[in-house]
Amino acid sequence: MSFESFNLVEAGFWVACAVLTRTAIGKVKNIGPFFWKLLSINFFLFGLSDLAELMYGESFLLPGGEWLYLWKTLCVLGFVALTAYYLWVRIFSGTVTKARY
Repeated sequence: MSFESFNLVEAGFWVACAVLTRTAIGKVKNIGPFFWKLLSINFFLFGLSDLAELMYGESFLLPGGEWLYLWKTLCVLGFVALTAYYLWVRIFSGTVTKARY
């Protein structure tokens, strides 16, 4: 698979994830709609970063791609923060059941 094809498929995957998380608003209890909106925006921006990588023909690993590296890093940090928040809400809201041994 070529670099261009891979980035198109990857961008499509992240945008599909954005659409799926956007539809989750109001369907998952204990997590407000603001969380799902932020997650959807983060997925969308991550997909856009792949399209930017394709359009400019730059890899974030090569010199000159520092701006793309920063963009992708901020998106990954957003995913980490949102995952931590989701786990914190699940643990402290009492919705996590304890294992029975």
